[in-house]
Amino acid sequence: MKARFSAVAVVFGSTADRYVLKGYTPARSLDQMLDDAAQVPGLTGIELVGGWHLNDANQESVVKSIADHGFEISMLIPELWADSKWGWEPSPRRTRSSGRRRRTGSASPWTSRAGWAATR
Repeated sequence: MKARFSAVAVVFGSTADRYVLKGYTPARSLDQMLDDAAQVPGLTGIELVGGWHLNDANQESVVKSIADHGFEISMLIPELWADSKWGWEPSPRRTRSSGRRRRTGSASPWTSRAGWAATR
């Protein structure tokens, strides 16, 4: 089997960390990130963060854009980060699991396709 390689879309975005939460450069659209990803030799898959890149409202357009750029979705990473609106309640995990089940048919995080070198 030939190895295939993927990258998470955020590496082509505006890098942020705990010091600069909004990023060190202006925000970039998913299409801008995909344009840059298309310049990487041998990259055939894109990993998306559910809720950031893909949601119920944009699912069809995002999947089309990824295909138009010559990629496949290699992994859908669930957004499990907390939000201050939840306080200390465990509700965000239940809410995220519910959305993940609805979109992927599975509540398991980091569901991926077999054969991707980055997901082994």
